[in-house]
Amino acid sequence: MTQQALVQYERLRRPDNLLMQTGMDVFYKGFSNTLPPMMFARNAILKLAEHSGPIKQQVLKYAIGLK
Repeated sequence: MTQQALVQYERLRRPDNLLMQTGMDVFYKGFSNTLPPMMFARNAILKLAEHSGPIKQQVLKYAIGLK
């Protein structure tokens, strides 16, 4: 691969990588916090995500790179 191709690939992938990194940071902060309001919010959001149907499928596809 040429240097130009690598730069272009990095430019295309950077937004997706930053989104996934930010998402993982949010998960870490959310699950490492034991304050009762935070635990309630986390559980409510997880329950919502579990029952989100097609949205859940789309997010999973995006997470594994299938968009």
